[in-house]
Amino acid sequence: MSRNFSGSAAEVKGLAVVLSVILLPLVLASPYAVSASTTTCQPDFTLTLTPASATVAPGSSVRVTVSVASVCGLSNTVNVGISGASPALGSGLSLTHQTAYDLHVSSTMSSHAVLTLTAASGARAMTYLVTITGHTVQGPEAGIHSITHGGTVTITVA
Repeated sequence: MSRNFSGSAAEVKGLAVVLSVILLPLVLASPYAVSASTTTCQPDFTLTLTPASATVAPGSSVRVTVSVASVCGLSNTVNVGISGASPALGSGLSLTHQTAYDLHVSSTMSSHAVLTLTAASGARAMTYLVTITGHTVQGPEAGIHSITHGGTVTITVA
């Protein structure tokens, strides 16, 4: 059985609004309602380099802090270190002290390491792009796929 509704456009719009107000909460409360999106949080980490750029005089050093923090509950060891430089280190800029660090992160703890880069006393003025990478140490055997993040620090010898 169907009925025709005859009325003005305003009356038809009003009926549509009333039906929307009544039916929408019923649809949302339905056990058959489907979420439009589900977000799954995957364990991960962030890697931050401070400073992102620095100027150093020949014969002086600059300290770069590498910070790692857990995302979505990652609890793992992250190995961080210099993975590349352009031009190559040793041609006026060198890394002093330790070259790589194992840092532990968890949902309640972040970690950091300090890398010291020294410009040789006779270094000529130039800019170095130093890439620092961190990767998780424990892999699939711990239920975690290897995760790698990196960043670049610009060091200008002037």
